[in-house]
Amino acid sequence: MYDNPCFVEQLERVNKIVDIIMSTNDAINSTPNFAKEVRSALKILVQTPPYDVPVHEVNIVEGSSLFKLFNATTVSVNSYHHQAVKELSKSLKAMAISTDGLVEAAEMVGKRFIWAVQWHPEFSYRSDENSMKIFREFVKNCYR
Repeated sequence: MYDNPCFVEQLERVNKIVDIIMSTNDAINSTPNFAKEVRSALKILVQTPPYDVPVHEVNIVEGSSLFKLFNATTVSVNSYHHQAVKELSKSLKAMAISTDGLVEAAEMVGKRFIWAVQWHPEFSYRSDENSMKIFREFVKNCYR
């Protein structure tokens, strides 16, 4: 089970899905206003069009799959979300954390390819090599 590659762009939703599937946590770990509360406290605004422009940085967790893919400790990403994860599922491992402390990317370790990112690489893959790398890695894992 869970051997098929999976890439999800809305981390707050995949966290709930993984918790339900894996039965690891009875609490819902995401609230609709959590991201807004954190971001407004730090004066970070939700991005408006165009969505392919990076608006904030995320710190890549050393040793994570994203670290290996990007070969970088920090990358700039877009920001088009209104929810966030308060507590990451026990089945997931953080791959990126924003400067305001929100988990921006996670993976299910030990599985072929189950990644979730909070930003939207589908908006920026034409102009951002790291966004394109995510899609290439997903496709590569589909053929493994």
